[in-house]
Amino acid sequence: RLIEFCLILYFVYGGKEKEIKPGLADLKEIRLPFIKSYYKIALPVICNEVLWGFGMTVYSAIYGRMGETTVAAMSVSNIMEQTFAVVAMGCGHITTIIIGQLLGKEAFEEAKLRAKTLALWSLILGGFTTVIMIVSGPFFVRLVFNNLTEETMTLAINLITMFACYMPLRAFVYTN
Repeated sequence: RLIEFCLILYFVYGGKEKEIKPGLADLKEIRLPFIKSYYKIALPVICNEVLWGFGMTVYSAIYGRMGETTVAAMSVSNIMEQTFAVVAMGCGHITTIIIGQLLGKEAFEEAKLRAKTLALWSLILGGFTTVIMIVSGPFFVRLVFNNLTEETMTLAINLITMFACYMPLRAFVYTN
């Protein structure tokens, strides 16, 4: 995050564009109506993130109560699930950029058409990801984590298969 922050500062203040270089004087321009409109939008997002974090904590506590086999299998399967989820998230970000550019040009009809096309492609990508995860999951688990018990490896493979089955829907959600 520190590197990301430094890169943002570099591109904002190191570039030739003067319009995007905020200074301390710009902070004086912030008025109460702006703050209200900001929190009207930001507060639900912040609450969502807090609840998501709480939910993940509850998940971890539940897995911990289920035993070390479950914790180990979830850890192994989450590596593969999150690796492939990044592809779906990236497609969602790309879609946002493409549609945003079209909307900025006021090409609304083209944006609708492109949105439908990208949604279809997200489902196809999700299906492709599903196949890759199901086929490579057992190899991944047995090759990389060969020191686990057979029970843990079997559970991890089953979890990867389960995660793989909802990848098309996940890719579609990220894209829309």
